[in-house]
Amino acid sequence: MTSKRMMAGASLLTLGLALAACGGKVDSTPTPTPTPTDTGTPTPTPTEPYLTIQEMFAKPSNKVFRSAGVSWTKTGTADPTGFDSYAFSSKLVVAYDESKDSYKVTPTGETAVEFAIGSNTPGGDASFSKTTSNITDTLKIAVPKVNSVPLSYTLLFDFTRTDSTTGKTTFYQSVGGFLSQTGDMPRTGSANYNMMVDGSATRDGDSKTYLLGGLSTGTFSASFADGKINTTLNLKGEASGGATSDFGTATGTGSFAVGGPAFTGTFTGASSATGKFSGAFFGPAAAEVGYGWYFQGSNFDAHGVAAGAKDVPAPAP
Repeated sequence: MTSKRMMAGASLLTLGLALAACGGKVDSTPTPTPTPTDTGTPTPTPTEPYLTIQEMFAKPSNKVFRSAGVSWTKTGTADPTGFDSYAFSSKLVVAYDESKDSYKVTPTGETAVEFAIGSNTPGGDASFSKTTSNITDTLKIAVPKVNSVPLSYTLLFDFTRTDSTTGKTTFYQSVGGFLSQTGDMPRTGSANYNMMVDGSATRDGDSKTYLLGGLSTGTFSASFADGKINTTLNLKGEASGGATSDFGTATGTGSFAVGGPAFTGTFTGASSATGKFSGAFFGPAAAEVGYGWYFQGSNFDAHGVAAGAKDVPAPAP
């Protein structure tokens, strides 16, 4: 890899959010409560009614968004380093404060930053930037769309922190939303999801950044009986001026605890390309899915998010 490689954040962004009402505060991981049946056999049920993102923000309360995704760092014009995935609720938290009408971002082990909503709509697409002393923080929020239809329970977050003294930037791309509750997760059968893919990629020796959100496609399937995941990303991008580039297909496998919403996995591709992804299921009965991902080859780096809605076949005539 050469020092000419330039990295840019994905055109959408990611961080996770899930809810559970507690003392007037909305938080992300509800604890399921088994409900006995008449036969005495415990049957898990959702502990809390599901809310869409719009319904969630229509209610006057604080919200806490927990994340699953990927992170990495870059210093000056050097190649990016430290690519890794992080499991749901382990690294980055974004909170919405109703009284302040602001988002607060807290990277694990680092100083939090607040962004006033201003003219933006809480819970909708938005972009923020704030410089304090030598630190510049940016936050982008997006509601993913599949075939131009917005998802109901999933959000995407992109957060970066740049230190002008050292020239180091830390990137986070992740997904979140109203996490599927353990009592409501399917435990049998399987499902396919209609996916959107977004992100960006760069090649060694090429100063252009290729945006992946118009040309890339993806697939995702889950086996709920044994907690297995299969997913693919067909990565193609377009740079400013119209140049295009094909970064190949990332073929992924992953796993999740049966009855649990969070998952992680790995990618492989041609010419020893590798990567990771981390995400979760969102909404009733795992209606939606999302994950942050990265994929690296011998002469390129790619990263971004993917999200989708469960494919519900039309009833037979």
